[in-house]
Amino acid sequence: MREYPQSAKVPHAMLKIGICLDELGKTEKARAILEQVRDQYVGSAVSRQASERLAKIAARQP
Repeated sequence: MREYPQSAKVPHAMLKIGICLDELGKTEKARAILEQVRDQYVGSAVSRQASERLAKIAARQP
């Protein structure tokens, strides 16, 4: 992502990183990345997917 910040694959890569971090139990880092995806790519499919994952994270919190 650093080498090709304008690549069309960046949003999907960021989404996948957020999901992987969540699966690894690094919830705070995952949340930060997923929020960034949601906010940067408003109206896109990846933004919707990030929002869905954030909702799942929030549902797990006490």
